[in-house]
Amino acid sequence: METVVVNNETKKPHVVCIPVPAQSHIKCMLKLARVLHHKGLEVTFVNTQSNHKRLLKSAGSHDLEDAPGFNFKTVPDGLPSTSDADNIPNGLMNFAKTYDVAKTLNVPIILYWTHSANGFMGYYQEKVLVEKGLVPLKDESYLTNGYTDSLWKEEPECIQWLLSKEPTSVVYVNFGSLAVMSLKDLIEFGWGLVNSNHYFLWIIRTDLVDGGSLVLPPELEEGIKRRGFIASWCSQEEVLNHPSIGGFLTHGGWGSVIQSLSAGVPMLCWPVDQDQRINCIQMCKEWEVGMEIGKNVSRHEGEKLVRELMDGIKGKRLRMRAMEWKTKAEIATALNGSST
Repeated sequence: METVVVNNETKKPHVVCIPVPAQSHIKCMLKLARVLHHKGLEVTFVNTQSNHKRLLKSAGSHDLEDAPGFNFKTVPDGLPSTSDADNIPNGLMNFAKTYDVAKTLNVPIILYWTHSANGFMGYYQEKVLVEKGLVPLKDESYLTNGYTDSLWKEEPECIQWLLSKEPTSVVYVNFGSLAVMSLKDLIEFGWGLVNSNHYFLWIIRTDLVDGGSLVLPPELEEGIKRRGFIASWCSQEEVLNHPSIGGFLTHGGWGSVIQSLSAGVPMLCWPVDQDQRINCIQMCKEWEVGMEIGKNVSRHEGEKLVRELMDGIKGKRLRMRAMEWKTKAEIATALNGSST
């Protein structure tokens, strides 16, 4: 895109970026917006009012607030206040009618798809679900909470804690910004981590437990204090690239998979929904960079797989494969690489 002259004024190409209102999608879109701005384009980044406030608190955009040619705009989201352009909306934003608006205004549009190609093909079959009457949902009872509390402040104490640990000695645990689980499953995961006798950094969001309060047995809390560190959120890329991280227990969201492979970190995968099942099959069966944890979580399986990932022969093989993917990512994103 070239600079144009309008009414004797030189104007840069202008791009409007509209992400899905969820933490991982906002961060992916913000990263793309940074690149476009660095390339000389004017950028307007659109968020809901509540998520923009959370973005500021999470320290995700401070360097862009006063950057020339980079603008933040907000739109109402229905939540209380306390809580001439190319348009690049996130590919999941079909509910926001961005395509229809761009078509009406005769503005070029690019759909930025943040899931894998396999995940895209799954969503492409949405029309079949509509034809069978499975969607749209019938009433509010079908809805689950999630988007309104999707941004959390990153806690720098996570990195400070990692600084005291040996290389590849820590398991990083994060099930993403939207996935939920039962308290029973969370407790089983906890005992598996504690009994593995490995250090672990565990991200436990305030809304991670589905429909209940987060109350752990006192003996489990004691075990976590000895070997673990609990936080509500962190800078995931920074954590995964820290030398002390030796493995990643994840839900298998595409963003998490890409970040883990880019850091050369092997994974344990517990898929919850959406494209995560497909991603898990790819990384465990096709790429051989991870192992799957069964849907019915047990502390015994958790302990066994964490030990295998961190100390076992298979874990060493997975780590070598993950490092190969890291090298491929570095080549692809280097100067004149396939992704630059």
